[in-house]
Amino acid sequence: MRLWNTNSERIVAGLKVLCVIIGIFILVNMLQGINYLFTRPIEGSNNDVSLDCVEDAFYVIKNIENAPAYIDLNLVKSSPDDMKIIFDNMEFEYEILIDDLVVKQNIKTDSTNYSDDFSYVSVSVFGNEHIRVRGEAIQYTNIYIVKSENYHKYMQIRTFTYSFLFIGFFLMGVFNLFIYIHSRKSYHFLMMFLVAFIINFKIITMGELFYLQSLIGITVQNSKFWGSMPGVINFFFPILALVYYSKLQVTRGKKIIIALFCSVLLYTTRDHSAYRAAFLTLLFSVCFAYIYILYKIFMKRELSSREVFAMMIPLGGGTIYKAFVDGNIFENGSVDVFFHSTGYGCLIFLAVFFGFYIKQHMNKVNALLVRNQNLAVIRGAGHDFKIPLSVIKSGLQIIEGYDLSSEERKKYLHTSLASVDELTLMIDNMSSYLKTGHKLNESSLDLLECLKQIVEHIHLYNGNKEYELLIEIDIITVNLNIPYMDLYRVIMNLVDNAFKYTLPGGQVGLRVVEAKENVEIHVSDSGCGIESCELNRIFDQFYRVSIATNAEGYGLGLSVVKEIVNRNKGQIKVESTLGRGSVFKVIFPKTSI
Repeated sequence: MRLWNTNSERIVAGLKVLCVIIGIFILVNMLQGINYLFTRPIEGSNNDVSLDCVEDAFYVIKNIENAPAYIDLNLVKSSPDDMKIIFDNMEFEYEILIDDLVVKQNIKTDSTNYSDDFSYVSVSVFGNEHIRVRGEAIQYTNIYIVKSENYHKYMQIRTFTYSFLFIGFFLMGVFNLFIYIHSRKSYHFLMMFLVAFIINFKIITMGELFYLQSLIGITVQNSKFWGSMPGVINFFFPILALVYYSKLQVTRGKKIIIALFCSVLLYTTRDHSAYRAAFLTLLFSVCFAYIYILYKIFMKRELSSREVFAMMIPLGGGTIYKAFVDGNIFENGSVDVFFHSTGYGCLIFLAVFFGFYIKQHMNKVNALLVRNQNLAVIRGAGHDFKIPLSVIKSGLQIIEGYDLSSEERKKYLHTSLASVDELTLMIDNMSSYLKTGHKLNESSLDLLECLKQIVEHIHLYNGNKEYELLIEIDIITVNLNIPYMDLYRVIMNLVDNAFKYTLPGGQVGLRVVEAKENVEIHVSDSGCGIESCELNRIFDQFYRVSIATNAEGYGLGLSVVKEIVNRNKGQIKVESTLGRGSVFKVIFPKTSI
């Protein structure tokens, strides 16, 4: 049976991987379809190009033959409109000549025709002209033609898309850095901040954002040096991220293979031609690595299928489309010019990945909050257990130590058994809360009947008659929308504190009065009192007043009282005079009948 389940899991994982591959295939073809839709081809014959473009469209010149280090174009312009020729992917030293005159170059900085542009370069065409473009990797240059009046509009679109990409990664990085600083230094957020920063640096080294490129001194001469390492990191970050967060075990041998692979990729980026020649081989190798990792992820089920699809389809589709265009498998065009598919795929991957980790992080935080709440319930219940236990103990000690009549023995036994019931109800409430997060449902109570039982327990709690009890109940019939156990814990905790901080022979009082809309419960003592500077802190967990360091306890009682009063929409106030005692006032709203 286990073998059947394992085989079924493998089949399901394989089908999910297949769904990712199909999704990537669909996205790649959608991008290519958009490219065909918005790009008009111009066929070059023996490098003779007829510029009869009359539409406001984006044109790409195809079938251009090039020598090892230059391209010659013979332009025949039949359209009356001024045209712009755009040379894309000029990430090398170049010269552009029109009729044997240099119009743009980036080799000699002292030339009047020097240009810092290397992402793309444009020249104006006014008539029939001969253009020669020289460069070490000129064979990888794409050539486009647009009307001069539309040129700035198209290039603004390109700058906008890259700026949007840059801003997206910048905000992602800042947000991750902010969370890293405020999350006890979680290194996952720091890693994502560094990745976003590195990708943005890569965008700058590509020469797309001229204002930032010139600001940090990126030129065609050093762009390869500064751009190679970010390129490798961008290539392998998704793999490493998936391996890490899906908790896949990577053996030492696989780590060595990955390191060698990164080294080869880094080496190839030093030479434009070598990089282009090896790019598809590297891409397919990484694709196989992705397929293997995706299979393992679906088997382990650490990430949901929806999250994996949302991350991998945009990233895989964008990367493969870009690779196919760079490798001349797909025809270049407007999509490649205006939209960096790999960059946007990586941004989506990082955003979904960030959302997944935030969700995972919040689940851990919520689990920790629940754990702390459960601990608080256990601490509070543990503190409250001693009150009914003390009542039971006092009743049994009286029965054992005194010669009582049958009626008196029954009275003390009845009170002790009632305390056992209260203790049982406390345990049931705590168990229900720990299992479901909710306490047992209790209907509204008759305050007068409950107070009679609580007063019996107070008298029994004061079994040795060490304190003078002053009890005044000035109500007739009042209903409160509060569970009996909560009322019991509030009053008994306050009375317990009053006994604890009052010397034997002192006074402890309980006064219950009815107002128009509320019921007030006053618990007073003639004890040591509380300093005014400490009144705001006495309801904190584990806080104990400085003047009563010899009193027993852990500083939990008043925090329990405060939590119960707040939960039942009540109020609690305290008045205290140092050396004369304290009065705690609890106010609960009456139940409407």
